[in-house]
Amino acid sequence: MASVDINEVSYIQVKTLYQLPINDESFVVMTYLIDVEGRIKITMDIKPSRRLPQIPAYGLMIQMNAEFDSLKWHGRGPHSNYSDRKESAYIGFFESTVKDEWVPYIRPQECGNKTDVRFMEVIDKKNLHGLQIMASVPVEVTALGFTPYEIETYTHPHLMPDPTKRSFELTDINAVLPVMIVGSTT
Repeated sequence: MASVDINEVSYIQVKTLYQLPINDESFVVMTYLIDVEGRIKITMDIKPSRRLPQIPAYGLMIQMNAEFDSLKWHGRGPHSNYSDRKESAYIGFFESTVKDEWVPYIRPQECGNKTDVRFMEVIDKKNLHGLQIMASVPVEVTALGFTPYEIETYTHPHLMPDPTKRSFELTDINAVLPVMIVGSTT
């Protein structure tokens, strides 16, 4: 279900209601506010039912063309860090590339995560176009050349799809608000 509110002077607002597939009592309301400059403000409001188990995280996954491969962010870095393992990563401004964020572990797994991010840009090679993420609260962000499904599905790096042979090379961006830490807290 969606509604559209148009203010011809300054913005278009699109509000969508997504029902979670787990049960019919849980849903997410997403509001897209698009201004005359082309900027999009996205807000998400999750309404879980009381029967829903604790949610580890929720957020947004965006797939962009692989030409968007330069990363700049303000948050913890420069290396991968996670909510329960971030003390060695200091807060500052950092730069990297999508390719450099991938770690070819013996078994493909999550990597390249950044915590306490309030600002990130994913920019094309010419530094002309891109996506800018600004968060009002610290979020976790990952930008890789593989989807979470691919990372979880393949058992060895050599079995992963060759990004250059896809019909669409991609940069997969995940911005999430962590709700629960899985694993050790020491």
